[in-house]
Amino acid sequence: MLTALCPEAGTPAQAAALAAQLGDEPLGARLAAAYLARVRGTFTGYRTVLLLPPAPQLDTAIELALERLDDEGLGQARTLLRLLAVLPGAPVPYPELLDLELLADSELFPRLTGPHLAALLDGLAGLALVEMATAGTLTMDPAVREFADRDGRDSGQRPAHVAQLGDLIVAAPPRVVAAVAAHFLGLVVEDRVDDEDTAEVDRIANTCLHVGDALAEDERFGEARAVGTAVVAVARRVLGPAHRRTLLALTFLAGWTGHDGDPAGAHALLTEVTATYRPVADPIDPDALVAFANRAYWAARAGDAVAARDAYSELVPLRTRQAGPDDRDVLFDRGELAHWTGMAGDAAAAHAQFSALLPEFERTWGADAEDVVAMREAITRWET
Repeated sequence: MLTALCPEAGTPAQAAALAAQLGDEPLGARLAAAYLARVRGTFTGYRTVLLLPPAPQLDTAIELALERLDDEGLGQARTLLRLLAVLPGAPVPYPELLDLELLADSELFPRLTGPHLAALLDGLAGLALVEMATAGTLTMDPAVREFADRDGRDSGQRPAHVAQLGDLIVAAPPRVVAAVAAHFLGLVVEDRVDDEDTAEVDRIANTCLHVGDALAEDERFGEARAVGTAVVAVARRVLGPAHRRTLLALTFLAGWTGHDGDPAGAHALLTEVTATYRPVADPIDPDALVAFANRAYWAARAGDAVAARDAYSELVPLRTRQAGPDDRDVLFDRGELAHWTGMAGDAAAAHAQFSALLPEFERTWGADAEDVVAMREAITRWET
């Protein structure tokens, strides 16, 4: 690699000596070749420079690359590399993530322009510190990431990097930052100093839920479920089991779990949510009502007749208080209650409930409506 990329930097024997000094690491060869091609240096000269500081050879090679960018007027490349080091190891969709306006308005990159950001990225890629794929993704070698992360912590800029990444994730399109958001939520928890300071955890947890929702809209329920599981774990531990964000996260996770093929698991999660809402929140609260409604839906989807009957028994009075007895959703919920009452083994009660409901269905939808005809059939079925 060295002789191919830097044919004028010395002999194959000198290239071999440099490669050996770098531990025969491919990353070291890429860093050396990129640097020597840029400065028109020699293999022997580079070996000499590597030996000067009392530091690991690879760290020195990375430091040389950053110093070169600084000499070229791209000193912010180091700060950008530190920011990128807090991203996950997976390929990152950097064009959607690196919002120029947010970066330029920050303390890290004041008055940054589009051409300068492009130059910083090109500089990092040109010296093999990052790799930018044609698909619009960016990756970083683990050794470079470790160096940049350590460099960021030593500089005292780490909190600013984490805060900046949070702003970027919140502003980015949810579908393209799913892995970034879930990774970042863990970072926020890891870096928290004050146990009472939960605002940033709450904010990023909310963003992660939006990410999961966007994945679910694309029917990527398994991925959404993974994001939701991470959010629930963090929210329970940091915010507490009865915190509004924790309950919302569980409600979201339940939906993604059910659509991922596990309706019984969805019902179990929502049973936990509704048990928490019942004593601590007004049941007319919209979030609480959604949880009660979803619990009934997934109990029915799971085919658990007793659980569905009990869930609709609790949902109907709550929905009636919220929307009134003539609301169409209330009438449909009453129909579901009657059905699952019969399925749970009480045919007489099912018949009575359907019979009481029929006039209200006829008044609302008309005598010949499909749902009204189905209700008459249900009355006959449960009567017999």
